[in-house]
Amino acid sequence: MKQTLICSPKKRKNKKAFTIIELLITSLIFAVMTQLLYSALYTSIKANKIVNYSFNIPRKALMLSKLFERELTGIYLPEIIPIPKSKKGKKQKRLSKYKMKFGLIGKEREIHYTTLINLDEQADPAIGDILEIGYEFDSGDKTLTKRVDPYIDDKLDKGGEKRDFKMSLESLKFEYYGKKWESSWNSIKKKKLPRAIRISFELIEVNERDQYTEDEIKAMAFKHQILVLLPNAVDNKKT
Repeated sequence: MKQTLICSPKKRKNKKAFTIIELLITSLIFAVMTQLLYSALYTSIKANKIVNYSFNIPRKALMLSKLFERELTGIYLPEIIPIPKSKKGKKQKRLSKYKMKFGLIGKEREIHYTTLINLDEQADPAIGDILEIGYEFDSGDKTLTKRVDPYIDDKLDKGGEKRDFKMSLESLKFEYYGKKWESSWNSIKKKKLPRAIRISFELIEVNERDQYTEDEIKAMAFKHQILVLLPNAVDNKKT
């Protein structure tokens, strides 16, 4: 006589696939593991960017320091020089109507001066080695603007061509030393140049700030200060 195996209802239930609860738990574990992996990769990428910024910023700070030092040490002394009239050259005829002012006008966030250094920005080498240069820092937009004027006139802080100086500056400050440190200087009124100029600035080379916390941004900031001694710091003379 054949025996027939009959499965009980309990045994049939045990042979079923994963339950909904088991699937939810598995999905939750997978999501947590994915999130942890993403966080680890994101943190690693961010740390790598911070290290790269930290290495690049000192190089840019040195470049800016050298630029200021090269230009400021060549500040030209005479305050006013009349241009003699001449029939040679239209430019000289046009400039002969004005008096040329030399020296320095500076405030905390801007500086304007004439320099003897022959720079690459010089538009016409035939005019000479004297340039009128200005820097202005906008603390709101965090932008540094450079102005270059190859034609010296009676307005030391105006004229020329302006362009945005591509530098991620958080702050910039100029100070001037005569007998003490001052926040402004006008060589036309004082009849002399300051003995030294101190420039303090802070660089933060971050493209996407919303991806970093305030502490991380502060950690990437590079504070730098340079002191430029002016070799021509004597009383100006009118000629």
